[in-house]
Amino acid sequence: EGYEEPRLTCWFGELPYTYARSTMDANTQWHPLLLTLRGAVQQASGCSFNSLLCNLYRNCHDSIGWHSDDEASLGNKPTIASLSLGDTRVFSLRKQPAPEENGDYTYVERIRVPLSHGTLLLMDEATQDDWQHQVGKEYHDRGPRINLTFRTIFPEPEGHRPGTKLRFTPNLP
Repeated sequence: EGYEEPRLTCWFGELPYTYARSTMDANTQWHPLLLTLRGAVQQASGCSFNSLLCNLYRNCHDSIGWHSDDEASLGNKPTIASLSLGDTRVFSLRKQPAPEENGDYTYVERIRVPLSHGTLLLMDEATQDDWQHQVGKEYHDRGPRINLTFRTIFPEPEGHRPGTKLRFTPNLP
C-alpha cells in the first residue's frame, strides 16, 4: 500500500521500482534533457545507469527521512549518482550502528554535506550497507530543489517480494 511522500517524485526506467511503500511503474518516456544529463553523469562517474528517480523538494518542509537504498532490485553494492539542481539542501549521512548497539544511533558518526546547484554526489560500493542518509526538513526558507538520482535496476529475484531488502544477492552484479 502506498503513502503520501513529503516531496514529489517521478520515475524513468524500463522496469518498475518499489521502495518503502511505493511502487513506481515502468516509464520509458525519457525527456531528451534527462537523457543528456544521464550521459553527462555517466561520463563523469564512469558508471552506466538504466533508470532515474526524480525528486522535487518544493520548499524547506519537503524531505526524505533516514534510509538506505538497499532494495534487492538495486543489486549488490549499488552505485547511485545524485545530481542536485536548484536551491542548496543539506544531505546527511549517519553510520549504521554496531550490532551490540541494538539499533541505537546515539553515538554513531554523522556527516552533513550541503548540496548546491550542480553538485554530483556518488554513493557506491558499501555506502548503502554501512550508512543511512536523508534530506531532512529545514527551519528556514528554501527554494525548490530537484534531485536526480541515477541508478541501475535489475529484475526482482524470483520469489522475492518487490521493494524488500536483500543483503546477499549472489546472482546480481
